Amino acid sequence: MIIKLLKKKARENFVLGFFLLSLIILIVSAIVTYLYFPSISGNNIIIYLDLYRDRSVSGSVRDIYQFISLGFVLICTNLLISRELSSKQTILASFVSVVSVILSILILIAIGGIIHIN
Repeated sequence: MIIKLLKKKARENFVLGFFLLSLIILIVSAIVTYLYFPSISGNNIIIYLDLYRDRSVSGSVRDIYQFISLGFVLICTNLLISRELSSKQTILASFVSVVSVILSILILIAIGGIIHIN
């Protein structure tokens, strides 16, 4: 009985650790964005570049911050779903937490690409 309780706590800490990791990655993304684009209401930046047609989509730095905030909302939603699933399906709760980390890494890669283009 005690061993089962310890295993359950370890799984909950495992899932919570992945969510904390994804939030840290999003915070790093916001810091990197702030360092490379300090003014929010500044020049237009290229968000998507097509090699064949010069530039396709342009926007402002505010669009990048909206992208980061959308990732934050998705991660918080995944956290709520994972907490609900943890009592019923622990493997799905773990899967949702890993998907949140992957989402944060993809946001960081996208921001890195936008910084590289500009």
